[in-house]
Amino acid sequence: MHSRSLPLATFSLMVNKLDRLARHVELRHAGAEIGRSVQTYGEFFEGNPQALMLGESARLMRSAKLIANGPARSLKVGKNTYFNKGALIDSRHCIEIGDGVAVGPNCYIADYDHSFEMNENGNRIDDGLQEAVTIGENVWVGANVCILKGVRIGARSIVGAGSVVTKNLPPDVVAVGSPAKPVRFLALPAKNTNQSGALAQ
Repeated sequence: MHSRSLPLATFSLMVNKLDRLARHVELRHAGAEIGRSVQTYGEFFEGNPQALMLGESARLMRSAKLIANGPARSLKVGKNTYFNKGALIDSRHCIEIGDGVAVGPNCYIADYDHSFEMNENGNRIDDGLQEAVTIGENVWVGANVCILKGVRIGARSIVGAGSVVTKNLPPDVVAVGSPAKPVRFLALPAKNTNQSGALAQ
């Protein structure tokens, strides 16, 4: 990078930071709960601000978006979460995402679906079922994953790229496929022992 471009880059970062602060202040005044050190880019939220709870140090890359049209605090995002480009979280009922979750690019997570019924004009009725979605702490969701209504994913599990999650997944597994199924269990950290071999307190 040439030295003459550095001031422009610094100015751009400052503008983005000021824009981010203004958006966060506006959402907080409208009823959203946004923690400290949250990083967002552009228009990252749509819907009812009172529905949003965004934990501290959460990061949403450019074009990642949260939509929440449910009741107060119905979209809860934990601390130190990460949403890569193009991730879309769409909540009408209840979505809870734990601390330390990483969501890959172009993922889609929703707590509702659409009805099969048509109205008198031949248009599909936008009135499907709604069921809560829960994603445990430190889950890693790979690129292009789709997580559907009513799903619970256990802590520390990994969902492979391109998977469609339609049923619950236990903690500490790697799951892949459409529908996603566990293909292996993750090794748990070894517990500390003292010299006698007894478990450390």
